[in-house]
Amino acid sequence: MDYSVPFKSLTLARAAKYFNCEIEDFIQWHELGLIKICIECETDKAYLLKMNDNYTENGNIHSELLDMGEYEYRDEKTIFHAEYIREDHNEVRRPYGYLCGYIVPDIDVIKYLSSTANDLATNFVATPYNDINYRLIFIIDKVQNHYIFENEKPKSYRYVPEIRKESLVIINHDLLVIRDLLNPPPKNTGSQKTVNAMAKFIKQLIAANYGNDVANSPRKHVDGKDGAIQKHFGTLEMEPPSGNTVEAWIKNIDLD
Repeated sequence: MDYSVPFKSLTLARAAKYFNCEIEDFIQWHELGLIKICIECETDKAYLLKMNDNYTENGNIHSELLDMGEYEYRDEKTIFHAEYIREDHNEVRRPYGYLCGYIVPDIDVIKYLSSTANDLATNFVATPYNDINYRLIFIIDKVQNHYIFENEKPKSYRYVPEIRKESLVIINHDLLVIRDLLNPPPKNTGSQKTVNAMAKFIKQLIAANYGNDVANSPRKHVDGKDGAIQKHFGTLEMEPPSGNTVEAWIKNIDLD
C-alpha cells in the first residue's frame, strides 16, 4: 500500500470529502476505466456466472472440474471458493460458493446505490477487482424479521448482507489515481522525440518478454487474471499500471 494517501479504502462520501470533489466524479472516472468502485466481501455467497466468455450453467459445468478447482478464483484482491453446484434463483445450475475481498459491481448497481439510502434488495452481477472476464452473481437473501410476540408488528423483511451506499468503496490503488487526476505531476519537458523513444522502449521490452501480440494489445494481458503481464507481476509481488494506461503509452508506436 502506498501511504502517500494513507487509507486502505474509503467510502465514496469520505473520498469526496478527502479530495474535495463530487461522488459523481468518481462514477464518471469509473465508467471511463480510470478507477474502480468496489464492494468489500466477507465470506459472502455467490454463483459463478461466466468465465472467459463462457457461461457456467447446466450442461456447461462438470463436477470433476469443480473438484479440480477449475471454477475457483484467487488473487491478492479477490477470492471465490466454489463449494458445489446448485440451482440459482432461476433454477439454473451453477457453481456456488463464497466470496472474500473486493468485487466490482455493474455500473447500474453503483449508480443505484450512490443515489439512494435503501439497501439493495436483489442479487447483482459483479467481477473480481482484477478480472473483467470472470463474472459472479452476488447473492442477497430476503429474511423475515422475528418478534417476541406474534402480533407485535406486521411481517417485515430485511436483506442480507446489507449492501447500501456505504458499501461502495475506493481502494488505495485507485485513491492514488484520483490524487494524480486532481493534481497531475508536472508535464514532461522533454521533446516529443524523447517521449516517443521512451514509449518505443517500453513496447520493445514488452515484446521481448511477452511477445509481439502482447505488446500490440497489452490491456487484457495487464488487467486479466490470466494475462501474462498480470501473472508475472503477481509472482514478483508488484502491481502494474492499469491496462488502459499502458495501452495509451504505446498505442501509436510501431515495433518496426
